[in-house]
Amino acid sequence: MEMLSDSCLVSSLDLVELNPFLDERGRTATLMVDLTASLMGRRIMDRPTRSHSGSL
Repeated sequence: MEMLSDSCLVSSLDLVELNPFLDERGRTATLMVDLTASLMGRRIMDRPTRSHSGSL
């Protein structure tokens, strides 16, 4: 997701329904939030990022 965010190619996101009664301890909801946040620019993986200024 972070790589997609870095590419600036994603213009929309469609999330499917989540049934809270079947979501054991909120795991699916938490994953959904984390992946969406990562797609929108939040860093959740510890990896080097590309510099936008051109210098390393």
